[in-house]
Amino acid sequence: MIQHSEPKLPMGYRAALWAALIALAVGLQPRPGLAEDLFSLTKKLVAALPAKGSAADGVWAERFRLAAGLLENKKKELSQLDLSLAAGFNGDQAGDQNLYKLNLDANLAKSIYPSALRFRAGTSVLYRNNSLQEDVTTLVMNFDHYFKPWLETYAFVERFSDTYLSLKERYEVGGGLKLELNLFDAPVGAADRKDKAILEVDGAQGLRDYEAYLTRLETSDTGEVDTGSLRLLLEDYKSERQKILSGLRQKSPLLSLGLAVSVFSEMEQAEINTTALDEGVAVPFKYSPDSRQRFRVVLRPNLAFRPLGLLTFKGHIYLKYPLSGQTRSEGRLDYRRDSQFSAELKLPTDPEWGKKISIIFEFQQYYQNIPPRIPQSVIDDYRAADMFISTTIAERTHDIYAFKLSLTF
Repeated sequence: MIQHSEPKLPMGYRAALWAALIALAVGLQPRPGLAEDLFSLTKKLVAALPAKGSAADGVWAERFRLAAGLLENKKKELSQLDLSLAAGFNGDQAGDQNLYKLNLDANLAKSIYPSALRFRAGTSVLYRNNSLQEDVTTLVMNFDHYFKPWLETYAFVERFSDTYLSLKERYEVGGGLKLELNLFDAPVGAADRKDKAILEVDGAQGLRDYEAYLTRLETSDTGEVDTGSLRLLLEDYKSERQKILSGLRQKSPLLSLGLAVSVFSEMEQAEINTTALDEGVAVPFKYSPDSRQRFRVVLRPNLAFRPLGLLTFKGHIYLKYPLSGQTRSEGRLDYRRDSQFSAELKLPTDPEWGKKISIIFEFQQYYQNIPPRIPQSVIDDYRAADMFISTTIAERTHDIYAFKLSLTF
């Protein structure tokens, strides 16, 4: 039998992947600012308010306390480390034949506006007729930073495999820019609208009243209060407040539209699983073409729609075009398209169970315009040895439908 080597992705590529993961996890984590944090600022500013019942006390001081307390709660909410686990299962059995599939996803996120670090690991495990295999796996880590609420930069590392598309392993390392527009800046739900009013309207009025209070102290010139230091603290507080308000808008807009542009290095190893006829007997056959590396540019339009407080729709389309290497084959452009659409319904839950329990429906489609194939020269070699290969080209499209239950801690 003719033997063909199965080239593997060079170890240097894998080392580069893990080095990038470490860089994202350690080197790119959000750095604490030089100013004091919100909680320290709030404590000092509240302590400097006039004593309750004094001549200088009034409704404005209580308004500032309430708005500041709510702002602290929102800061805690945004700063939490979120871990979500999702699982889905389906199975079929007829006679001696069976097919079971298990989908597992784990997501870890830490977001402190204007920065965020996210990690996702997902796998689809297939059990068919006493044989177990992972047919789709995804490992993604990315770091995001907002220059403005509408302008974001990001870096990412991803590993992906798909046996349906004959992709043994693919690595992507890159970064880009994203333009995002949040429309209809009105929270969904009476409670969220009330919080927004307190944070934005009462909070802004409380800041103006606090500044007016400091002006009155400066006019009286008693020298008992260091108004200069308090004004500096108040400016830092304003900056922290604006970050939190921006972070809340980014977290759950009613309608969000975005367009991302990125460049990444793609390192890929394909493996075609098929059968060969040897003297009339079908035998398993694997062919691994040489691994390859190329650069691609990606355009990614996205949409998020939240018509109800408990219902969210999201959609992303990744259009990947080649920048290097062989960009065409037999007149076809070597581009890829990854599409992801989801609908998430939050269920009422007790806080002791976690932050959120959701039912999620997902549709994913992976398309490659030039799928891996077995070269004609290899087919001819096997034919010369009286062996015939049944399949020579991988699938172009893989559709995935998933129904999951997700729990966020």
